[in-house]
Amino acid sequence: MNLASGMFVIVGIIEFLYFRSKFLSSKIHTVVLLALVVISSFYLQYRAPNIIILIIFIISLYRVFNIGRILKGRMHASYLGRTTRRSSYWLMSTQALILIVYLSFIWFSSFGLLMHLVLYMILGLQLLLGITVYSAIVRSRRDSAPKVRDQLGGDLPTVSICIPARNESDDLRDCLDRIVASDYPKLEILVLDDCSSDKHTPEIIRSYAQEGVVFVAGAVPPSYWLAKNWAYDQLAIAANGEIIIFCGVDARLQRQTISKTVVALRSYNSDMISVIPKLDNVTVNPFVQTMRYWWELSLPRNLFKRPPVISTFWAINSTALKKLGGFNSTRRMITPEASFAKQLFLEKKYQFFRDNGVFGLATDKSSRDQTDTAIRTRYPQLHKRPETVFLISSALFIAMVVPFICAFVLWIASFTAALVSVVVAILYVLSYYSLIKEVRQQPSLSVALMFPFAVIVDLFLLHLSMFRYEFGSVEWKGRNICIPVMHVTTGRNTKTLIK
Repeated sequence: MNLASGMFVIVGIIEFLYFRSKFLSSKIHTVVLLALVVISSFYLQYRAPNIIILIIFIISLYRVFNIGRILKGRMHASYLGRTTRRSSYWLMSTQALILIVYLSFIWFSSFGLLMHLVLYMILGLQLLLGITVYSAIVRSRRDSAPKVRDQLGGDLPTVSICIPARNESDDLRDCLDRIVASDYPKLEILVLDDCSSDKHTPEIIRSYAQEGVVFVAGAVPPSYWLAKNWAYDQLAIAANGEIIIFCGVDARLQRQTISKTVVALRSYNSDMISVIPKLDNVTVNPFVQTMRYWWELSLPRNLFKRPPVISTFWAINSTALKKLGGFNSTRRMITPEASFAKQLFLEKKYQFFRDNGVFGLATDKSSRDQTDTAIRTRYPQLHKRPETVFLISSALFIAMVVPFICAFVLWIASFTAALVSVVVAILYVLSYYSLIKEVRQQPSLSVALMFPFAVIVDLFLLHLSMFRYEFGSVEWKGRNICIPVMHVTTGRNTKTLIK
């Protein structure tokens, strides 16, 4: 054990020196370092196969992933060097702390005490988080329920509803059919053809010209812009409304949706609102989109000044949008609306709602589109940092999956521990079911009972998102969005990667 831990520490020192010296940034040195990390980690796990060493081994997998980014060399040198160095230091520091604590208990012959401390610490944190999540869901359900009873009246603001469209199917036609039937009297409808490679999309848009739909010809996005943000920016420039509403082609509006949106902005004296729609198609994947909503509502986001926001349907005052710098200030952000919401939340000018029937808003998104959206958004939402992915994934698995396992396993070993796990599992199922009742047209308790599987699916998509962004491509509407998001260069940069 001493030899294995000593070898592991020496490899860690070598990795630290690697990231400190520009002379160690050649490909051969990177390959040797990668091999050393793999060998030392496997050897340590072989010599001491227990749960503590397993955690250290799992962290080593993220270190291997991090070093692999340097071998891939697909990002600009300064960005790659800065991010990989930061990730390496964080991951190794975490391993060092765990290893020091582990060896300290081993040397004092108190490994059993360590395991009991770890167990009860985990149980306590699970219970605390379970209560926090359930309380947050209850509070969010209350606070996000719109209290809009007023009717339209007075001098109405002009509204521009803006829809970016690229290579769309008949979903676009379904979306526009509902929008043109709106009862709002001062409405401008703009649809941008985002350089579609098919003829179907522009034909659909132009076929609604007599209904008042304005065709906006989109320009090719610059390499340093995300294409969707570029489309939003062009639409915002073309819009004449005092209020601008952005929605996707999967949005399904009722006749009163836009009117109620204007009333909500006025009632709450807000410059921006976003709305969680009902899930219209209950036959598709029951996990991905529902979990996306659950994350927005289950965390006490207001404490961190990061309010929930949904991209399907959101409205903003055009003057406020310009004041915030427009989309030029968020041109690389996967969710630009989150940045605007955060800034306006600090000014108490932002409101988040779930549709409880007031707005009449729904979404009809296929399972594939839901999965693609999760892959596109999950890794950037964690600031594109592998160490954050490890931290969040570990915390979620321990807090939200392990209780369901322990509820069955620990009855033999510890009745108290099993009872705590059962309570935590019930809290999560209840919180998930309370959300399902609000957002799905046909709420199902059986879906709520599958909560741990929903978390596992979400963690899988998070890691798939990380892998695609770092080593592959993330296609969105036929475009690889890794280039603006990850500072990807078109060829391997042969200059020094680590400075």
